[in-house]
Amino acid sequence: MKKERPYSLSRALLEEYLNAALQNSRELLTEATILLSQKRYARAYFLACASLEETGKAHSAFLAMGRNLKNPGVQAAVKASFEDHQIKIISATYCLLKSQITNTERAKEFVKLTLNLKIGRETSIYVDINEEQEITIPSKVIRPKAAFEAVRLAEECLKTTGKFIKQNKPDKSTPSQDKLITLKRSRLLKMVNTQDFWEFYIDQIKKEKDIAEIFVNYHDQYFCKNKLFKKIEDHRIHSTGHVGEGVTH
Repeated sequence: MKKERPYSLSRALLEEYLNAALQNSRELLTEATILLSQKRYARAYFLACASLEETGKAHSAFLAMGRNLKNPGVQAAVKASFEDHQIKIISATYCLLKSQITNTERAKEFVKLTLNLKIGRETSIYVDINEEQEITIPSKVIRPKAAFEAVRLAEECLKTTGKFIKQNKPDKSTPSQDKLITLKRSRLLKMVNTQDFWEFYIDQIKKEKDIAEIFVNYHDQYFCKNKLFKKIEDHRIHSTGHVGEGVTH
């Protein structure tokens, strides 16, 4: 476990941090695009992932500006989110997925790309040995299509997140938002790396639910009880014949 670095977050520092992260995301995206044009697909993929993470950091910093920064637990959780690859990717995609609430198929496409990043990020930059005792080489693992899709995802996430931050002010945190940052990281990451969670996520985001409420509700109602949203929802639709009424809580 990494030792928490001894710096203190303030609203002013978070604002400066998010602006720097957005700028770095733009620069990384520009460089990824240049690499694509030179057919350096593996490196373009990696820089697209890095751009996404910087966008995610900016979004997390923006949300943190509305939290109680006098709380040591909040401080620790926010700082940890800045160094967690998976959390940064999730944060980067929030505004984009929310913007696609009327286009479920496109939202599912973005979710699939996001899930693939977990595997592709490391393989796009490092030589490794897989479970079949084979040497994996970045230039042979990352396909051109994957690189183009990753860059496109990074571009759309940066665009929608930047627009969201520009047009809104940080909201005061809710009980769900405060609970979310206290959840154990390993359990949270295990949860979000399931297709069922994203089925629930898309269903709830169409109802304009808060992202923290989505995470906490799935965690409490399904993940902790070893239940599947899709199985329950499919049974409800089959039984009632109605679609789009949401989950019965």
